[in-house]
Amino acid sequence: MKIAYVHYHLKPGGVTTVVKNQCDALREFGDALLLSGEFPLEDWQDEVSCIPGIAYDSIQKDSFLPEETSESILEAIHSKWAAGCDLIHIHNPTLAKNRSFLKVIHHLQKSKIPILLQVHDFAEDGRPNAFFTDPYPENCHWCVINQRDYKALIQAGGHKNGVHYLPNAVAINDNSAQSKQLDECILYPIRAIRRKNIGEAFLLSLFLENDLPVRLTLPPNSPVDKESYSSWQRFVSDHHLNIEFEAGLVHDFSSLMNSAKWILSCSIMEGFGFSFLESWQYGKSVWGRYLEGICSGFEQTGIILPGFYRSLDIPLHWIGEQEFFAVRHKTMMDVFKAYGIRPNQELIHRSALKIKDQGTIDFGLLNEHFQKKVLKEVLNNKPSQSVLLELNPSLNSASKPVAKESQVKSNARLIASEFNLKNYSGLLKKIYHHVITKKVCQKIDKSILLNGFLNPQSFSLLKWGRYVE
Repeated sequence: MKIAYVHYHLKPGGVTTVVKNQCDALREFGDALLLSGEFPLEDWQDEVSCIPGIAYDSIQKDSFLPEETSESILEAIHSKWAAGCDLIHIHNPTLAKNRSFLKVIHHLQKSKIPILLQVHDFAEDGRPNAFFTDPYPENCHWCVINQRDYKALIQAGGHKNGVHYLPNAVAINDNSAQSKQLDECILYPIRAIRRKNIGEAFLLSLFLENDLPVRLTLPPNSPVDKESYSSWQRFVSDHHLNIEFEAGLVHDFSSLMNSAKWILSCSIMEGFGFSFLESWQYGKSVWGRYLEGICSGFEQTGIILPGFYRSLDIPLHWIGEQEFFAVRHKTMMDVFKAYGIRPNQELIHRSALKIKDQGTIDFGLLNEHFQKKVLKEVLNNKPSQSVLLELNPSLNSASKPVAKESQVKSNARLIASEFNLKNYSGLLKKIYHHVITKKVCQKIDKSILLNGFLNPQSFSLLKWGRYVE
């Protein structure tokens, strides 16, 4: 098979890693061409052609008409293969990082080459600044990396023969590398962006036995995430919490994993969910917040995730009910406006009444401002810890790993057997053959897609709102 891969860039990161894995997998049954808006910063084994018209708008020095960019892509393909390619595999087409991208795809469809659109991140899922007002291409095959996004596309008009589930390959660790001996800790191995919900890690640290530190590995890169991160660093310092920041800048990953008593995961939003898989191969349990659309796909393969919590309930009066609902309502209105859609006021009102009736709110639905109020309450009033334990019995798991040793070993074996590159290659080949041989007639309804993600009942200020001190 001759496959042309298209992405805005090939800079180091999650999507680029997936593209590399696909190229590696393809070598068993085909040939690849990489089409990128920028030349990669490092050498690639496969041929790369730079098409400036598919780069992010923010770095483009010249303007390009969509038909010109499409023609450049087709010229590059025919330059490598005189008869053209079998399939064009486009990554993250639903993010309007390049406002001409959907029009480029529309022109490519005229070539009659089958097109596969792989989504890693939906603009509808908390990224209004990257939202296309244009409709998505019709009659293309789609590919996703988790069960949540698969179900979202099916509900929005996709067909089961036109939407494909392709979980990422996981680098298999043999744990044989030399690692430094570090003091024992609870490890949260993430880049500390806002959706990783690090305030929750700090709250959980108050329930740990033996005064073990919680280590975070890497700082964020984006300005908005840096602002939130700096405020948390100040908070931790001012309140003398046992937290270690940026351990990944001074220690290698293997040493950090081996130093962990167990691994923590508090994220409110994931793409694939590597954090739920990596630790088991190091002989470590992972515990924390359960994400239905991510974890359910792993559990279907037999992986066991014991003791996870689906919410961390906080008494509403701790954060100031009137202020919270005022901020929540304004943030919702801002988000609906950013997407250019009319809010369902009745649905919003009912969701607020439900929270008021239950008298509690999930910590993951709060922004940093309200999360700090909760932490101060627990720090300043000893009985408040007992209140949280009564509301959240799963907090008792914070002092020890939940998974049994047999479960840790079983999970490690399953991950090695189910998520290796050989299996990935076989699934990729099957999907490519289906896309090439089976035409599909489908249209994704963006309003349904957006309403599925923008649910007032699960509306998180941390995810949807701007950072506020």
